[in-house]
Amino acid sequence: MTNPVHKEFVVSRAISMIELIITGTYDSAFKAGSFDTAVKTQEYLKGLSSVQAHSDELKRLPIEMLDLSTRPYNCLKREEVNTIGELLDYSLEDLETIRSFGVGCVNEVCEKIKKFGLELRTGPRVDK
Repeated sequence: MTNPVHKEFVVSRAISMIELIITGTYDSAFKAGSFDTAVKTQEYLKGLSSVQAHSDELKRLPIEMLDLSTRPYNCLKREEVNTIGELLDYSLEDLETIRSFGVGCVNEVCEKIKKFGLELRTGPRVDK
């Protein structure tokens, strides 16, 4: 069983690194020794050659990286939404149709994905 304190720590560190990458301040934080896992992350990200590739990498992240509160997280999991990319397949209107997923949940999701430089699309959901 995963230690919840450890999981919270790991998720918060990962979110911090992603935010630094998006804002372009990652290299300076790396040089200052802000993250002990920066070397592995730096090597991994060297393979990304474009903004599109970077966006694709973000979309593959699990929704746990959004650090959602219990209700929106459980509702999304019940809908089998496991990655940020799968979440981005939903529009605001689509999210509102999920059982027990009210306006507060929609607002929270929008705020969290905005931190990653992403936003929900408009219009009906396109099933793949």
